[in-house]
Amino acid sequence: MNSILTMSLAVLIPAILVMLVGVVIIIASIVFAVIFFKKKKVQTVNNTTNNVNSETVDADTVNINNYSENNG
Repeated sequence: MNSILTMSLAVLIPAILVMLVGVVIIIASIVFAVIFFKKKKVQTVNNTTNNVNSETVDADTVNINNYSENNG
């Protein structure tokens, strides 16, 4: 009887550990996904801002060049 109990514990403890590791991996992947998507959204906003800024700079440069050409 004692050997059956020992065998069942020898099977159950690694099984519980494997389940815990699986749960930790699932939680970590969810946290990683949330962080990744938040960074992605921020980066998209930054890219849009950078595009607007670069277009504004380009337009100003063109205006300065036109002014220089038109006014000597």
